[in-house]
Amino acid sequence: MYIESYKQLIVWQKSIQLVRFVYELTEKFPKNETYGLISQMRRAAVSIPSNIAEGYKRKGLGEYLNFLSIADASAAELETQFIIAEDLYKKIDFTKAVLLLEEVQKMLVVIIKKLIANRYTLNANNSGFTLVEMMVAFLIFSIILTIFSSVFLSSSQLQKRAFNIQQAEENANYVLESMAKEIRVSKISGPDSNCPSSPASTLSITHPVNGNIVYSLNGTSVQRTVGGTVTTISSNTVDFTRLQFCISGTPTEDKKQPRVTILASIRSKKTQQQASVDIQTTVSQRFLSDQ
Repeated sequence: MYIESYKQLIVWQKSIQLVRFVYELTEKFPKNETYGLISQMRRAAVSIPSNIAEGYKRKGLGEYLNFLSIADASAAELETQFIIAEDLYKKIDFTKAVLLLEEVQKMLVVIIKKLIANRYTLNANNSGFTLVEMMVAFLIFSIILTIFSSVFLSSSQLQKRAFNIQQAEENANYVLESMAKEIRVSKISGPDSNCPSSPASTLSITHPVNGNIVYSLNGTSVQRTVGGTVTTISSNTVDFTRLQFCISGTPTEDKKQPRVTILASIRSKKTQQQASVDIQTTVSQRFLSDQ
């Protein structure tokens, strides 16, 4: 059956129901958990249908798989929080919510496996020739093979270069989506910095769990600093030649959701010709009720 909207996905519908369960259950928690388990469980639950929907609306299969993987990771995070909550608050019945979460996790695993299988099936069906086609092609092109060998070599190099650039883009998109996931649930620090006149070279956010996080560019690598610990989050197959941030909507007293536009330029380390690709994405902070 053709699906016109992510709202028709059963896994999305089930995860929306799961969000309601989590909100109802956390209402029974003591008030001292407002900024603890209540906030964490609600954010993890909301992340599941949000990433399913956002991934469905993306253009490429690779991006869809990335967002489904993020949704699956959020489900695992919520599963762990259920285990902790069940141990702490034994009088609350978590059975229905836990069973529904398990159902959502199984559906996500099935969807991810099918999409990966379809990707390889499409690649296999679209590559190579039949034996007859190979014989005919050989007979036709054997006469002019010497003349056009340089053309074929150039074409092969272009294809390899295109593949390397595509791989670099996928790795860069994964870095940006990892950053976006934390930005959505964090308090954004710093004054507004408009594009393109005055973008910021670093971004500082306050995460509800990890505390202060700073994103910056060191050479051609993206770094994430938490509590003085610096981690490189970009892949060794991609160079970031630019990483800038445009912040708008702060301070929050103006009742507008803060937004961060991430501007990046990347190039593949495997490509000899240093052609760069520009990437831009905008992330809005999500305000969730802590009541």
